[in-house]
Amino acid sequence: MNKIAKEHLIDFSIAINPSYQDTWFHEALAEVLERAILKVEQGEDVRIIIECPPQHGKEISHETPILTTRGWITHGEIKVGDYVYGRDGSPVRVKNIWEEVMSEYDVEFSDGTIIQCHGNHEWVVFDRKQRKERTLETKYMASQQVWNGVYGSRGGRGRFQVDSNVPISGKKIDLPIPPYTLGAWLGDGTSTSNCITHHPLDFQTAERIEKDGFKQTAKSVHKDTGCIRAGFKTLYARLKNEKLFNNKRIPDVYFRSSIKQRLELLAGLIDTDGYVYQKNGRIVFSGCDKKLIDDVRRLIISLGMRVSKCSFKPILSSSGIQGKKIVYQLGFNPNMEIPTVIPRKKINKTNFKERKRSIVSIRRSKNPRLGRCITVDGGVYLVGDTFIPTHNSQIATQNFPAWVLGKHPDWPVMVGSYSGELAVGFGQQTRDIMLSQQYQDIFTTRLKADTKAKGKWATDEGGSYTAAGAGGVFTGLGFKIGIVDDPFKNREEAESQTIRDSRWNWYKSTFYTRQRGNTAIIVINTRWHTDDLVGRLINKQEEDLKNGVENYDKWEVIKFEAIATKDEKNRKRGEALWPERFPIEKLRKTENTLGPYEFSALYQQEPITSENQEFKQNWVKKRTITEVDALDTRKFATIDPGGKELENDYTGIVRNYVDREGKWNIRAMRVHIDSKELIDHIFTLYGEGFEKIGIEETVYLKALKPFFDDECIKRGRYPNIVPLKHNTTQKEVRIRGLIPRYSVGAIFHIEGYCADLETEMFVFPKGSHDDTIDALAMQNEIAEAPDSVLREREIDKTREEAIDPSDFGLDA
Repeated sequence: MNKIAKEHLIDFSIAINPSYQDTWFHEALAEVLERAILKVEQGEDVRIIIECPPQHGKEISHETPILTTRGWITHGEIKVGDYVYGRDGSPVRVKNIWEEVMSEYDVEFSDGTIIQCHGNHEWVVFDRKQRKERTLETKYMASQQVWNGVYGSRGGRGRFQVDSNVPISGKKIDLPIPPYTLGAWLGDGTSTSNCITHHPLDFQTAERIEKDGFKQTAKSVHKDTGCIRAGFKTLYARLKNEKLFNNKRIPDVYFRSSIKQRLELLAGLIDTDGYVYQKNGRIVFSGCDKKLIDDVRRLIISLGMRVSKCSFKPILSSSGIQGKKIVYQLGFNPNMEIPTVIPRKKINKTNFKERKRSIVSIRRSKNPRLGRCITVDGGVYLVGDTFIPTHNSQIATQNFPAWVLGKHPDWPVMVGSYSGELAVGFGQQTRDIMLSQQYQDIFTTRLKADTKAKGKWATDEGGSYTAAGAGGVFTGLGFKIGIVDDPFKNREEAESQTIRDSRWNWYKSTFYTRQRGNTAIIVINTRWHTDDLVGRLINKQEEDLKNGVENYDKWEVIKFEAIATKDEKNRKRGEALWPERFPIEKLRKTENTLGPYEFSALYQQEPITSENQEFKQNWVKKRTITEVDALDTRKFATIDPGGKELENDYTGIVRNYVDREGKWNIRAMRVHIDSKELIDHIFTLYGEGFEKIGIEETVYLKALKPFFDDECIKRGRYPNIVPLKHNTTQKEVRIRGLIPRYSVGAIFHIEGYCADLETEMFVFPKGSHDDTIDALAMQNEIAEAPDSVLREREIDKTREEAIDPSDFGLDA
C-alpha cells in the first residue's frame, strides 16, 4: 500500500486518511496533478486552473449550542473568524461556512446529549467492530446496528464511540467577580442581595471570600438552624453590574476563563451546595434553580468531567431547612484537584478515568431544522453543551503539497490565498499531515527541527513550504510548485475593480516572479466574476495566441460543475457531480437559497455579471393577475416536456395571455411531472380556455399521443394540440429570439408566477436549467403554427387506420 501511495495521489490520500471518500472526479483531478509533477520532472512548465464547487455536506442544526472564545452561541450564529474549541480543548479558527440544508437526524449519545444534523455530517468515532478510529457519515452509521441490545439494559454496548470529555483550555481573564466568590454566592447567596448563608462550622467559606477582597459586614443568625447570613462589602455592585439579582447564572465569560479559574468557581459551588463522598470520592451538587443547575453542568463538562443529572421532590437541606421546590442534583467524579476550603469537602481522589461516549441511537428527527457546515483548522471541533467532537470537511489543498514534498523533499512549495491567515491554515494542515505516523510510514521526508511554523517551514533535504495572502510578500527560495487557492474572498471583493487589479498585479509581480526554474502553477478559483484572476489568465492566453506570441502560458482548465449542463463521460446532463453525498435535490435547494448569480458562480463555475447577461433585469415588466384578467386576451400555452422519462427532469409550462396590442402576459413554471400528470395538466389548460397548446413534437408523438388520444375519447374533450417541430434545432438560438420582444417591453411577467423563469433568464446560457425559458421561446412558434384540424376527426381517422377488420373475423 505504501508503495502505491508514493506513486498515486489518490492512494496517498486514502493512506493518510482511511475514511477519505474518493469519486471519479477526485481520481480525475489526482491524475491531472500527477501528470503535472511528471512534466515538471521532465523540465516542462505546467499551468492548471481548477474550477470546482465548494466542499459541502456536514451540517449541524442552527440551534445546537457551541462554545466559542466569545461565549456560548448557537451553531447558526457562527461567523468566519470565530474560534470554537477543537478535539483537544484548544481554540480552533472557523475558516469557512457553507450553505444551509435540513438537519434531519437526531444522534443520541450515552451521556444523554442529542445532536441534530444532516445525513452527510461526519463524526470521528472509534468503531468497536473494526477496532479502529474512523470518520463516518451519519447516514452510514444509521444503516448499521449502533447499539447491541436495548439501551439501558445490562450488557448493552455501543458500536460507535466518540471521545470522552476533554477540558476546554481557556485563558486567564480579568473576571468581573472572583470565581470562588461567585460560586459561593450562586450556591448559597441571597438572590436579591450581597449576602451568603453558611453553616456556623463552615466559616472557611467566608474567610476565602475575604481573601478575594470582600470584607464581611453585618451578620445575622437564623433562630432555628443557627446558620449565619453575612453580607460582603462592594459585592453588591459587582452582582448588580452583571445583572445576576433574581437571575442566578454563570456568565459566558467564565466558560472562556482558564482551567484554574473555572476550578475555583466550581470549588465555591461545592463548598456551599455540594457534597463530597469521602469513601469513593464522588461529588454531588444540588439546587432548585434548573437554569443554574444546567450552567453548573456545563461548567463541570468544560473541565473534562462526565456528569449525571437527576431530580427529587423537596427535601430537608444539610442546614436543616425544609425545601419547597423540586431539587435537581448533579453527580460527577473529579479527575483533577478542586480547591475547596471546607475540610469535609476536601477532594481526596482525582484518578478517575473518563470513558468514551457511545452513540446509542440515530433516528429520523420528528422536527427537522435548518443547519449548516463549518470548516475549522484541524478538522474536528466540539459541539453541544456536552462538547461532542465532530468533523468538518476536508480541504483539497492539504494532500497535494505533502505528497509532492514526499517525492521531492528538496522542492520549494508556495501557497497563496485571499488572506494570509487562510494560507497559513493550509500550511498548518500540510505540516500536520507530514508529521503524522501514516505519512512517515510512506515517505522518508522529515521537517527541519527548527522551522516548523504553521505557514513557513523547511525539510531536512532543503525543500520548503511558504504561505502568504494575496497581496502579501513571499520570502524564501521561490517555488517549483506554486498554488493560488481562492484569491477572492467573496463576490464583493471580486466585483471591486480595485481589488481585481490588486490581485492581478500581485500575481504578476510577486507570485509569478518567485518561480525557480521550470514550475507548476495551479490556480484553484471560485468564479465570482468574468474578470477575476482566472478570467484574466484565460484572456491573456487568448490574446497571446491571437497575436502570434510564441512563448506564453498555456492553461489546462479542469472544470467540475455541480450539475452537468451537457452529457459527460461519467454522467449525463442534469446529474449531480457527487450524488451520493450531494444529491440533485440538495443542489436544487442550494440554488434556490443562493439565487442564480451565486449558484452559477460557486457551483457551476460560470460567473454572471451585468456585462455578460443576455437578458437584462430592467427589461422585465410586471403586471398583476388582476390587471391581466381585466384585459381582452387570447390564450396560448406551450410545454417543454422533460425528456423520455418526464419525471426525471423538469417540464416547463408557460401560459401566455396575448392582449389586443400583441403584448405577452406570462405565467411560467417548471415541475417534476410524469406522463399521466402532464395529460391531466393539458386538460386543465383546455378547461381554462387555452385555444392552442403547443408541445415539442418528438416527445409528444413518442411518449404522449397514444395515451392522450384515448383520454380524449374517454373524457369527450379534445384540446387543440399543436406539435412543434422547432424552426431551429439550436435551443440557444430559439431562446435568443425572445430578446427583441423583451428589449422593447413587449413581454410582461405576471407578479408571483414567474420566479423560475426569471432565475433561468438571468443566467442564460450558463444556467443548469432552461425549461421554462425554452417553453416561452416556443410561443414564437405557436403564433406562426396553423390551427390543428378538429381533434375528434383526427383521432377517429387514426383509429380507423389502425384497425384491420380481419383481425376480428369480419369481411374487409
